[in-house]
Amino acid sequence: MTSLLTIWMILLATLTTFGQRLTIPWAQDVKLTWDDFQGPIDPASSFAAYTNAQMNYVIKTAPDGAPTLYILCTFRKNFSWKNPEKLKQVDDKPYLLNHEQGHFDLEEVITRRMRKEFADYCAAHKKSPTFNTDIEQIFKKLTTASQALQDQYDNETNHSKNKAKQEEWNKKIAAMLTELNQYARKL
Repeated sequence: MTSLLTIWMILLATLTTFGQRLTIPWAQDVKLTWDDFQGPIDPASSFAAYTNAQMNYVIKTAPDGAPTLYILCTFRKNFSWKNPEKLKQVDDKPYLLNHEQGHFDLEEVITRRMRKEFADYCAAHKKSPTFNTDIEQIFKKLTTASQALQDQYDNETNHSKNKAKQEEWNKKIAAMLTELNQYARKL
């Protein structure tokens, strides 16, 4: 247990600069606020906000050669932004913030899929000599799947403007998180 805690502390420390946390680890009871969007605005973007969430992982190998993969989904404050001028034009700012939360939640879905694929992989290939390469391939595959899912979410909801589709996606995301609940982060 001490080893697991040490790995998490190292991972979180790498996501912190000068005592200021630059990331928010995904947690069921933690919701984004507009203050979390601290990155520089993309002047070429027509959007009022942008969410940058990502999956990070660390591999630890036990003395017997058995690998352990620690995976964390984080919201990156310094790469996520809001445009105050464009936000003034948004009628329902909490609704838009909910859409941005959906992007973060979708990244957690992909993170849980990574944990599941890792568990499935280890069940069949516990001490494979190609472990690191195989895990990197799984990670790349899921990173591609994440981008496709994020794009589908934005396209179908028209970046939250299609309220009926947004409500469908809110339910869909909640169902995906529930379906993969056994792969949620455990401390």
